[in-house]
Amino acid sequence: MGVPIVLRALQNVQIVLSSLCVRGLKKTRGHMTHSDPSKAAVLPVAEGRTSFAWISILYVGLVFTIDTLASQRVSFLFDWTMFSWSLSDLLEYLPDFQKGSPLLRIAFHFDLFKFLAWFLFPFVLCWKNLDRQWLLPTHTQKRPRLFYFFSILSVFVVLIALFLIPSLRDYYGGNTGAQQKSWLEAGLSFFVWEMSWFPGWEFLCRYVLLRAALRIRPSWGWLVVPLFEGLYHLQKPFAEAMGMAVFSLFMTAWTVQHKSMFIPFCVHFLIEIVLLIFLFLI
Repeated sequence: MGVPIVLRALQNVQIVLSSLCVRGLKKTRGHMTHSDPSKAAVLPVAEGRTSFAWISILYVGLVFTIDTLASQRVSFLFDWTMFSWSLSDLLEYLPDFQKGSPLLRIAFHFDLFKFLAWFLFPFVLCWKNLDRQWLLPTHTQKRPRLFYFFSILSVFVVLIALFLIPSLRDYYGGNTGAQQKSWLEAGLSFFVWEMSWFPGWEFLCRYVLLRAALRIRPSWGWLVVPLFEGLYHLQKPFAEAMGMAVFSLFMTAWTVQHKSMFIPFCVHFLIEIVLLIFLFLI
């Protein structure tokens, strides 16, 4: 019942997200052509152009809020778990998949709502005019020694926090159920879960949300991203929420400076791999 409702709502914001995926602006009042949204925002634009950016920010806030309410099983106004979709909910209708099968248990960890609302829907809308340079490594990132140092430091801090902060250790050690599964099934379940939300998280935050915020406030709009990421993680231990906000400050600043989210994507994924290793060590 929840799927048609959300699909109709997502159709209403199609034009909003599409407007943010323009690779550049044609020459206007000057001799430069920009693909940088922070620079493009200060050029003359059509009246009401920033309204699209505002609605896009609201869209990100909306899907984050819906996901949080569903994850926390809130029943205010109605049962928000209606948005808790899993890939297994679809596969179990196929004759080749029987209830209780290992494949269904693994598919259960694929968060279908996150995959659709965070990644697939925005990415498809952005595909035609997608700024691919924003997704790929740039020539200025050949030897970013300081960033490599920060990457290693981030992984080290995450490991120390996981072992020393009881709330984090209990959260990641008590909610996975890895102890009751084989190593193969636990690893596949974690990987399937990561692939359902991680690409969408990075794309929604450091592409859609970031570029919308830069269009509104080119100088400091990027701070909206760590704010959103920190607020979303408040449903987890407070230490993780604060850590995510600080981590996002560096990742988002790097993305704006180099006009590429590639290395932040890789560093964040590396940290997720560290979490996977931690699950098998506890």
